[in-house]
Amino acid sequence: MPGRVLEDVRILDLTRVVAGPFATAILADLGADVLKVERPGTGDDYRYGPSEKGQTSLSFQNTNRGKRSITLDVRRPEGRALLLRLVGQSDALVENFRADWLARHGLDAAALHAANPRLVVASLSGFGQTGPRAGEGSYDIVAQAAGGFLAMTGFPDGPPVRGGGALADFVGGLYLAVGVVSGLLEARRTGRGRALDLSNQDAMFAITDSWATIAAGLGVAAERTGNQHPFTAPYDCYAARDGHVAIGCASNKLFRRVCEAIGRPELGTDERFRTHRGRAARRGEINAILA
Repeated sequence: MPGRVLEDVRILDLTRVVAGPFATAILADLGADVLKVERPGTGDDYRYGPSEKGQTSLSFQNTNRGKRSITLDVRRPEGRALLLRLVGQSDALVENFRADWLARHGLDAAALHAANPRLVVASLSGFGQTGPRAGEGSYDIVAQAAGGFLAMTGFPDGPPVRGGGALADFVGGLYLAVGVVSGLLEARRTGRGRALDLSNQDAMFAITDSWATIAAGLGVAAERTGNQHPFTAPYDCYAARDGHVAIGCASNKLFRRVCEAIGRPELGTDERFRTHRGRAARRGEINAILA
């Protein structure tokens, strides 16, 4: 099928740094016409990152691929007026300022919808637009900590560990992109745009592997297990002569095949290891055998 699914959609992109620009990059990948709005003089802070001397940050180029760009100062009356003209020609406005930043500059959802009732207004912030922490700043590690992800990551005898890369920013960006697409679908069905309020803390909480449900239902607290899995084994990164090998085994059938591969087929029918629960309870023993 020719074409891309969002190629008749125009996105007004007020996002900056990582999470928001990643979301709008996804929309651009899907065919949307994304117009990035940056502050005059310095532009997006993410322009100043790893790059060849005199070049724009490669990280910035990655998360802003496929977009057009202008500078505009919404703190000035003429800047706000120009932004509202662009709003009238757009399907969605996406931003990731601190909560109430746009409202303090006369650009809350009501003002934006007055200029374009069909506009989807999508906001991603550290802790959402309401609540006791609304308006607080947040970076990736803060979102990982507040969302519970940091506490469950790391080795049992060590401190909490941040997930590799800007994980929270990219997870928040994915949720933001899904929210925008969902809002666009609703606006086309109803003729009215919705204001979407997304929190990076909530996005990280959503990927904590059902631990909140498990803790509430079973009274079991999450434990840090390093590269292992709390509910099955073998599941780890094992040292080898030429590096490391990752093995993930999440079914009884696969466990029997692993046992055959290491020349220990009898372990596959051993009553201690035949079930997930049995293997999880004896993770240390199984890992010692594979190591």
